[in-house]
Amino acid sequence: MYGRITIKILVLSLYRIAMPPRRTVENQGAQAGNVLTNVELAQTVQQLAQLTQALGDHLLQNNNGNGNNMAKIVARRNPPTFLGQEDPLVLVDWVRAFDKLYDAVNCPADRRVDIAVYYLQQQADLWWAAVGPTLRQRPNFGWEAFKDAMREKFYPEHVRVAKYDEFLHLRHGNKTVQGYYLEFINLARFAPTLVPNEPSKFIRGLNFETQKGLSMFDFQTLEDAYNRAARHFRVQQIQREINGKNKRRNEENHPQGDKKPKFSHSRPNRNFQRRNGHRNGHGY
Repeated sequence: MYGRITIKILVLSLYRIAMPPRRTVENQGAQAGNVLTNVELAQTVQQLAQLTQALGDHLLQNNNGNGNNMAKIVARRNPPTFLGQEDPLVLVDWVRAFDKLYDAVNCPADRRVDIAVYYLQQQADLWWAAVGPTLRQRPNFGWEAFKDAMREKFYPEHVRVAKYDEFLHLRHGNKTVQGYYLEFINLARFAPTLVPNEPSKFIRGLNFETQKGLSMFDFQTLEDAYNRAARHFRVQQIQREINGKNKRRNEENHPQGDKKPKFSHSRPNRNFQRRNGHRNGHGY
């Protein structure tokens, strides 16, 4: 109701500024030569621009005032839900998804918490139902404070220590270089103190043959180390494939049945014994 009244007032103001005042017949002759000066015209145009801006701002605020439109805009992007699991990777990805979404749709700061809590489910929803009313009473509670409370609850100290230790002991092993790299950057987020040494830490976790191939290089960034390691690992794969093909080709050209039987010393030569006995019978 009040929004409609405000719009009507703004429209009437625009009309009064745009329309010149009415003149009586008696004054038409005396004022026929009077026209708006350049200063008056500029002032009128400025007033029109200000009122137009005010009207646009009011319409925008009125559309987003109840939050329904913004909530629908966010819902159309299919944001993820958070169940409250103690997995920092899931929590970090959830927070990052909403940060990017809110920036993309220009979500007002005072609407972000109310929209986000709709996507809390299971343990996360129970947690918010218990602590939400208290958190809202804190001064200047908003989106950033909400994210801090989420990290404090679902990223506890023992999980933080476990992820840090997992990053320290991460090794290439049987994974591809690409798989090792993806796991490395995921866990690196939980060990920020090691960020300056990322290239050397990444190389130390590689298999020995790959490390040996990279020992002559000095890498300044993690991306450079990864790209060189990936190329070297690919060359190793090609070499193994060639060796495997050569081995199979040799086995096909020299099957097991074509090999000459080896002389066995385990059994005596019975034919020799018989011939020897026959000779002894004839007096030889």
